[in-house]
Amino acid sequence: MRSREVGAPDIDAIQVNGSMTYVLEYLRYAINGILFHRGVYPAEDFYVEKRFGLDLLLTINTSVDDYIELTLRRMRDWLAEGSVSHMVVVLMDADDGHVVERWVFETRITGPRYGYPSFNHLLNVTFCGSSASPRDDLQMDREMNAVMKDIISPTYLPTIENPTVFNILVYAHESTTIPEGWDKTHPHGIEEGENDTLKALTTPRHIVSLSVAYRDEE
Repeated sequence: MRSREVGAPDIDAIQVNGSMTYVLEYLRYAINGILFHRGVYPAEDFYVEKRFGLDLLLTINTSVDDYIELTLRRMRDWLAEGSVSHMVVVLMDADDGHVVERWVFETRITGPRYGYPSFNHLLNVTFCGSSASPRDDLQMDREMNAVMKDIISPTYLPTIENPTVFNILVYAHESTTIPEGWDKTHPHGIEEGENDTLKALTTPRHIVSLSVAYRDEE
C-alpha cells in the first residue's frame, strides 16, 4: 500500500483562526452589552454570564440572538477571507428612525501577508482552534476585561430618552458576493455628532478598534 505524506497545518492559518475566535467572542459580548447598557431592550431580556472577571449580559430574546449569531457567522467567513474592514452597530430612534448612536468596530489583520484593500461595499442583513498558550489565554482575558469595561460602563454617553431599535452594518470588500438576505445600505451617519475613541482589542493576529459617534440631545 502506498503511503501518503500529510503536511503539518499552516501555523499562520492556525494563528489567524484562533485570533478570529477571540474577535468573534468580543463582538458577541460587545453587541449584547450595547443593547443592554444603552436600553435598547429591557433588563429582563438578558441573563448574566461571568467572563473575563466581569458580569456580562447576553440576550434571551430568540429573535435578537438569532440575528446576532447570523451576522457573526457571516463575519467569521469574511474575516477568514480578509474581506471585511468594519462592523457597525447602529441605534436608531424607534419613532422617526434618526440615528442616535453609531458603534464602529474596525477589524484589521496584522502580519506581512495582508494589505489594505478598498472596502466600499456596505452591507446589512435586515433584522426580522487556537494556538495560544495558557499565558496567552490569561493575557487575552485581561484584554477582554479592559475593552469590555468601556462598553458596560458608558458613563461618557448621554442618556437615551426615547425607545430605540438597532441594526448591524458590515463594510465588505467591493468584490464580496452579497449573501442571500443581505442588502446594500447607506452608512447611517450622524451629522455634527460627538465621537469618542475607546480601547482597542489586540489579539495574536487582529486589532479591533472601537469608536462611538452619538448625538448629544440633552
